[in-house]
Amino acid sequence: MAVETHGPMDDATVCFLSDLGRKISELSGDPLDGQFLFQRISVLIQRFNAILFNETFPVEDGIDA
Repeated sequence: MAVETHGPMDDATVCFLSDLGRKISELSGDPLDGQFLFQRISVLIQRFNAILFNETFPVEDGIDA
């Protein structure tokens, strides 16, 4: 799955993820699993963006991060 992080999700993406979340909720029996899917994707994007942002700084010898 690829996620564009330079703007909001388009309608097709939201529809796809909503359908996927609904199917997951039906299988698990937990009505919140669809919301958890959106939250998890959001957290993954934020973590990846933080890693990319951190890699923009130069690494200096002798300094432990």
